[in-house]
Amino acid sequence: MSSSGAVSGFGSVWVDGLELDDTQARVRLDSVEGAPDIPPGQIRLGLGQRVELEFEIDAAGRRVVSEIRISPELIGPVTSVSPLEVGGQRVLVNTDAEQGPLTLLVGVADASALQVGQRVEVHGLARTVGGGREIVASRIATVGGPAQSPWLRLGGSVADLTPDSFRIGGLRVQRDSRTVIVPGQQALA
Repeated sequence: MSSSGAVSGFGSVWVDGLELDDTQARVRLDSVEGAPDIPPGQIRLGLGQRVELEFEIDAAGRRVVSEIRISPELIGPVTSVSPLEVGGQRVLVNTDAEQGPLTLLVGVADASALQVGQRVEVHGLARTVGGGREIVASRIATVGGPAQSPWLRLGGSVADLTPDSFRIGGLRVQRDSRTVIVPGQQALA
């Protein structure tokens, strides 16, 4: 069986309020070839992270997880602080518990401390609003690595496609022979 959701607690692991036994689970970062991965021994689950799970239900009715994939919605530089954008994608921070789960910030005291160019990992749910895409963040964490790294993780619909560029949300991507499109062997059309 499989499921996905946000990490909401520990003891076992709680995902969207559901307890799962993770004592035998392999934890990995949902990534692609060529991405600047975190070494396996350094990958840690954190509150607010979006995860994908593979599990079985045992004879006692417990959900026993075999694999947990940490699956951020975005990884890249802050491209605007007002409104908050990462890699040209709009990111919403919730500070009002009455509006839903609060956004957990890791590495900064609050969202106003984020700076343009700072690399972050954003977990949350994407939604379409007025023809645009925005991420309702459950977690925003600062990440190490070179601030000028050309590597981004983002998703969305391709627009304004030309032979050497395209746009996803507010980000124009210049492409050349080094550009990797995932899933592989896909043509942009």
